[in-house]
Amino acid sequence: MVCGLFGLPASVSCDSRVGADYGSADRNKVGTTHTMSRLEEVVISTSIGKSADGDEGGIRVWSPSSGQQYACFSGNSSGKGSLAFVPSRRRQALPSAKSDYIVTAQMQKPLIKYWQWGREDVHMRCATPEKMCVVCLTPGAGSYIISGGVSGRLYIWGTVTGKLHRVWEGHYRNISAIAVSPDGSMVVSASDDATVQLWSLADILDRSVPAAALHGVKPRQVWKGHSLPVSAICISGHGAATGLRVLSCSTDQTLKVWDANSSKASVTFACPDVLHSMALDPHERFVFVGGGSGDIFQANLELSGSLADWLKRDSKPQQRFRGHEAAVTCLAVSMGGLKLVSGSVDKTLKVWDVATLQILQTFRGHDQHGPVSAVRVILRPKELFAKEKVDNLVPLGRLSNFVSDEHEARTTVDTIASIRVRAQLPEVDIGGANSSGSNSNSDILTASTTAEDGGGRTQRRKRPRSHVALSVDPTTVKGAAISSQSDQGSDKQARLEAVHESEIQRLEAEKAEILAQNEQLKELNSQLDSMLRNALRADR
Repeated sequence: MVCGLFGLPASVSCDSRVGADYGSADRNKVGTTHTMSRLEEVVISTSIGKSADGDEGGIRVWSPSSGQQYACFSGNSSGKGSLAFVPSRRRQALPSAKSDYIVTAQMQKPLIKYWQWGREDVHMRCATPEKMCVVCLTPGAGSYIISGGVSGRLYIWGTVTGKLHRVWEGHYRNISAIAVSPDGSMVVSASDDATVQLWSLADILDRSVPAAALHGVKPRQVWKGHSLPVSAICISGHGAATGLRVLSCSTDQTLKVWDANSSKASVTFACPDVLHSMALDPHERFVFVGGGSGDIFQANLELSGSLADWLKRDSKPQQRFRGHEAAVTCLAVSMGGLKLVSGSVDKTLKVWDVATLQILQTFRGHDQHGPVSAVRVILRPKELFAKEKVDNLVPLGRLSNFVSDEHEARTTVDTIASIRVRAQLPEVDIGGANSSGSNSNSDILTASTTAEDGGGRTQRRKRPRSHVALSVDPTTVKGAAISSQSDQGSDKQARLEAVHESEIQRLEAEKAEILAQNEQLKELNSQLDSMLRNALRADR
């Protein structure tokens, strides 16, 4: 039995995965450009720089099977790791693959920009406290935006509200990569200070710690095995912190695998070139890393034989993809794991067949701009060619530049599920009712002033009305309005409190389950340690 390093069976067929590589013989029978399969994969790529006429790099959407460009979004110049997507709340077939907006952090300006599918121009621009190097979103409809700046600070905003929840000192130099676990509970950051750090989202959003405290958040783990800046990171498919594993590559020519329960690397791969990018196979059998000379290296993560034999083996990449003429800046693997997409400083993107190491397509849509900075493979959004207005989009809040220390009447930790509930049931804004009442009073005062400035008869007709209106006790009217608003808000608040209570119970149950799993893992680790010691004694 051959297993992946992270426990996934390596014998699982790639074709059994939903959304496997589009372009096979069966799927080629489906229509043409605008009658494509609903599960067709598309590639989204970004570039750095401007063309000769001053046009910014833009965002390209194209087919990995034909190389045909489907769409172009203008006004973008983002760096490596600065491409993300706002998850959709239209939960039909594959919720994790649904998105409403494209998000990028601009390389030369302190800006984060949004694009809507089917619209070429920028949907919204948001100023940020500093230039952001990378941007990432947590999964789920009520997502958070996590970004890292050139100063080494990390920022987290609410996608719907735009509220800046926290700013904290994560690293000493600029952030080079951010990744979020599939369940959204853990955040991993890497930096040019040669460290990789593991954070808990619950710790980040803990209301008991002042939001303005830059050193209020402590990492769960700090990995210091690299000697030069870390260029890219990946997270294994396990969401729980106890089963989480992180892969990182660096310009020190090494690829390391980290365990969340250990401060030392469990496996280190030595490569013959500096490493700039990385992508993990969906089955976690292979990891691909892009080198500075244009080569792509494939390292095998499959575990065969005894554990002692596997740890003693020569940990070097087993395959090499050759084709680019300059450094490989970004990598992405198709959902079926059969194709690899790479972007390079040579301004080209290539689609590779993983089994044969052959180039299937070369895309040159960024020739007029600059190096390719980021690439992602996703399912084609149905809104890409939609001409009518799309409804039920996730509302976007303009990002705030200041942290608020207000203690709101809700749970101490905001979870993604609770954010989703608040997006569907907005909190009651009593201030809005008061402001509406003040506007009405202002209209009354305006009408009264107009009557006094008019002729005598008009004045006499209007004065009784003004007198009658002013004879009503303003405090009574105001109290009635607030009472009515409170009655309406109490029902919604009760529903929110019930949801929050159930969410707390669910989190407590998950915590108990994680603790139990942790105990089991400790027992397994002790057994593995004893097996390793016995194997080493036998070898001696």
